Amino acid sequence: NCVPCSRSPLLKLDFESPNMSAVPVLGTTENPGPQNPESKAKTNLIVNYLPQSLTEDEFRNLFSTVGTVQSCKLIKEKASGLSLGYGFINYATEAETAQAIEALNGLPIQSKTLKVSYARPSSAAIKNANIYVANLPKQYSQTELEALFRPYGSIITSKILLDPDTG
Repeated sequence: NCVPCSRSPLLKLDFESPNMSAVPVLGTTENPGPQNPESKAKTNLIVNYLPQSLTEDEFRNLFSTVGTVQSCKLIKEKASGLSLGYGFINYATEAETAQAIEALNGLPIQSKTLKVSYARPSSAAIKNANIYVANLPKQYSQTELEALFRPYGSIITSKILLDPDTG
């Protein structure tokens, strides 16, 4: 499991570059993607900030209140079986998917607030394109780090994670 150390920030960048290869992070599971990869329908959701204690059945039941869930995958740490705090839901229709975003995005559950959004389609061009960089100088800003990595591909998202106790 990748945990930021107390001495330095951790940077996560999602790249979109067909020429880039990356080593997959240990202890993570890949996005299962839509049930029908050829489908252009927007029926697959990613759900972030799930409570670690949430079970896959509870996850499915929550999202079944909005529509017909075709598939559900709660991403878990392999060794412990505990939730990594995110999962995927695939609905039968685009309308149900949009309704789920409207109804459940921002929903407070335990001490978390759900973030529900469309999942990016699985693609060979972006497979394993996440990188994690540790031991960054504390003075680096988000802008400086993105400028450092931008020559290697388009950055889709980035985030500097800081230890809450030491900053």
